Amino acid sequence: MAAGREPRPPSLPSSVVARAEGIVGPIERVERLGGLSGGVVRLIGAAGSILVKADPDGNEAGFYRHAAGALSRAGVTTPHCHVAARHGQAWWLLLEDVPTPLPQGRWLADPAVLTVLARLHSSTNVWSGSFRPVWSSAMTDAALVGTSEPSLGQLREALGHLRREAEQMGLFEPRSPISGDPNPLNWGLHSDGRPVLYDWARYGLGHPALDLAITVPGLGQAEEFKTVARGYLAAGGPTDLGVDRLARAITIAKAWVLVEFLAGPARRAGEGARIGDRIRERIGPWLRTIPAGGR
Repeated sequence: MAAGREPRPPSLPSSVVARAEGIVGPIERVERLGGLSGGVVRLIGAAGSILVKADPDGNEAGFYRHAAGALSRAGVTTPHCHVAARHGQAWWLLLEDVPTPLPQGRWLADPAVLTVLARLHSSTNVWSGSFRPVWSSAMTDAALVGTSEPSLGQLREALGHLRREAEQMGLFEPRSPISGDPNPLNWGLHSDGRPVLYDWARYGLGHPALDLAITVPGLGQAEEFKTVARGYLAAGGPTDLGVDRLARAITIAKAWVLVEFLAGPARRAGEGARIGDRIRERIGPWLRTIPAGGR
């Protein structure tokens, strides 16, 4: 790179930077993007910008190589993948930069977002990915480590009831393709207004309610889950559940989302740790708002 430009991050292989420069021209600026993974950078060149992402396990690279094309034809808009190439122990992705975020006013039950998810969940004969959601009792125990909630036993019992109800409802059966992480910050807008879903590292098979729960900001409330269920069914979501039953499935799926986050590595440092602390403070009162179901 020419003098005066920011040096490329040392974690970026020179061959990856060279391929990026073949698309956007000589790199003039490097920006590390936010998010819990911390593994995405924006390279800005004379001819535009491009995102570079490392993919250690190859699932997201597999998505772009084997599934993105078919899903795009079905109306599931994803960033264009310019390059998916293996370098050393990881795959490296050069992705279209879609810098306009989904406006916060559209974070809950946006019709266009729910339509994209309904199309995704309706897709058949596409590559299945490697992510398979699970909820074990060991995950619950790990999620509750460090909580200051005095009624720890009651929390464990409440989450145990929801875990068993999730199993009875088949929330972890490989029912349809799912994004695995369609949270509001993983959506952007194309110049024509179409919503674009980024971050397919957790693409795999599961129940649509798992994706729908992740779209709800924060912990969510009963009326918000019902609003999402109603909007999803109106968008053509492939489910045999009515609004009330789907809303219940989304509620239980949100409990799984919280447990999975608290039990996983993302909550151990930085912003993830701060989010985890906030969840631990609120999960007890939130669980008490959930009516008893199939216990």
